[in-house]
Amino acid sequence: MNNYIWNYGGAVILMAAGAVLALCFRKNHQFAGRVGCGCLLAGAVSGLLGVDWAFLQYGDFFRIPVLLLAGAGALHAPGYLKGHGEERAGVYWFFNNLTALFMLLVTLAENFIVFLLCWEMMGMMSFALVAFDWKKNPSVQAAWSYLAACHAGAAFLILFYLFGTEPTVAFVLALCGFGLKLGVLPFHVWLPDAHPAAPAPVSALMSGAMIELGFYGIFLWAVSSAKHFALYGWCFLILGILGAFLGILFALPQNNLKRLLAYSSIENIGIMSMGFGLGFLGAAHHNNIVAFCGFSGGFLHLLNHALLKGGLFLGAGNILKATHTLDLDIMGGLFKRMPVTGMLFTLNSAGICGLPPFNGFLSEFLIYFAAVSILACGNTLLFAAALAVLILLALTGGLAAAAFAKAVGGAFLGEPRFAHAAEAQEVPKMMNGAIVALFTLSVLLIGLAPQILEFVMPEVLLRFGISAAQEAHVLYAVLAKVSYFSLLFVLFTAALLWFRFRFSGKNVRTAGTWDCGFAAPTARMEYTGTAFTQPLTDLFGFLLRPLKKITFPQGLFPERASFETEVPDGGERFLWRPLFGGFAKIAEKLHFLQSGYLHFYLLVVVVTLLIMLAVGLSVSVEVVK
Repeated sequence: MNNYIWNYGGAVILMAAGAVLALCFRKNHQFAGRVGCGCLLAGAVSGLLGVDWAFLQYGDFFRIPVLLLAGAGALHAPGYLKGHGEERAGVYWFFNNLTALFMLLVTLAENFIVFLLCWEMMGMMSFALVAFDWKKNPSVQAAWSYLAACHAGAAFLILFYLFGTEPTVAFVLALCGFGLKLGVLPFHVWLPDAHPAAPAPVSALMSGAMIELGFYGIFLWAVSSAKHFALYGWCFLILGILGAFLGILFALPQNNLKRLLAYSSIENIGIMSMGFGLGFLGAAHHNNIVAFCGFSGGFLHLLNHALLKGGLFLGAGNILKATHTLDLDIMGGLFKRMPVTGMLFTLNSAGICGLPPFNGFLSEFLIYFAAVSILACGNTLLFAAALAVLILLALTGGLAAAAFAKAVGGAFLGEPRFAHAAEAQEVPKMMNGAIVALFTLSVLLIGLAPQILEFVMPEVLLRFGISAAQEAHVLYAVLAKVSYFSLLFVLFTAALLWFRFRFSGKNVRTAGTWDCGFAAPTARMEYTGTAFTQPLTDLFGFLLRPLKKITFPQGLFPERASFETEVPDGGERFLWRPLFGGFAKIAEKLHFLQSGYLHFYLLVVVVTLLIMLAVGLSVSVEVVK
């Protein structure tokens, strides 16, 4: 960490000072909010200025999203907190500053013990933010689920440190430990609950930067032997295919907007995993084009996801502040009332779906290119894997477009379905300013991506012993052309929209629309988000296993009919709930150990301590040998 003191010392001091001052002045919530927000924003700017932009390193792929989303959250949070816990601003900024601080320290740690301490503190601080609305039972349950995942991950990482001398064992333990933070299947169950519970700026930071730190930890501490690249590749590829497809599949039927975005994060982590899996397989079979395309696509998608998903979660915060709900089935009509939020949310949605010409398309283009390139390698197993990637990545893109069409349509189109949506107003400019900043950076990334990847990726891949600078130069020359035309199309579209809105107020004629024969159409006649995606939910019902409750109309003039559907998380429903139920039954059998005798408890403590000392001594002897 000493190498980074000069670059990031100011950011660390400012974030820590903001946390302490916000807590000290918590009774004056306005001052605590100003000092906490100001120090976090100044710390994020100081950290970004400390980045050596001319010689970006591996850690910068993870460090920059942390600083960007911490700064964007600092801009967004003051407006968001008004009416959502402003009286506890001191506590919020204390934990928020420390969360960002320990996330930054995780990327700076050069010793595993220091890394693990920062990792655990990052989880503890963010746990308090997930439980920020502690008076609401769902928030408390989500926070405890998240805390359990954090501690379980830390337990695996301790085992990794103690017994990870063999590369295969080390990778499996690290994959379990860091996978709990990544949200890879089946370790994802905390994620869909934690994001809706946390404040929107915290959700943006956690989804856009924190969960991605799992990849940082795996690559930094567990990827050590080129002999095992095939193992790494197959693990990442299988987890990626399952995560991308099932993540977006479970996003489709969600009515809670932030829960939909959380499942989308699982999907995007899966897309990154597919890229990294293809990269490792390409390296294992000495196919440098596949290795460069796979890794480049994975790392570029990491940056894209940070910017776009951060903007989407902040946009969800705007909607919650204006309507006091995240239920897509009772929103509607927000485009007329919140045009800036609606436009930004729509643009970010198009980007995260991978639709051209936005930056999400570039990263997925590289992963497609890697899969197509590996088809010609002559290996039957690799051919089947690449074909599966091509089919499922295309299917995932289509399902993502449907999920975000539901999100945009349910929230912003049509007519409002309840009073708060009808009374919604645009949020303060600073809240939208944070989203504009992130989206602007995502557009700039379209033009800068080829240069960044050409000069940074060769050095990054040298960490894995992969060297193919000539292939990289040819590949990024192709990517530069794709990027150039994408950027031109984005700028042309932006200019077209500007002229459209600039001169839209002239010669406007108002007239009634086709009412389908109804004399007085109402919002109840509109499609809801659930109705829009119900055909797809039914199509994949064998995987989603939806629970339906239907009240059929009775008689010639029915007075009542209803349709309700719920899709519980498959991992929780079929794996974790039965597993924890089994543990509960075992615990009941061991209840007799709670005898109430102090001497018995002391004996258990002493025996446990002796076992731990014996294990530690044996490990030390092995290290000395």
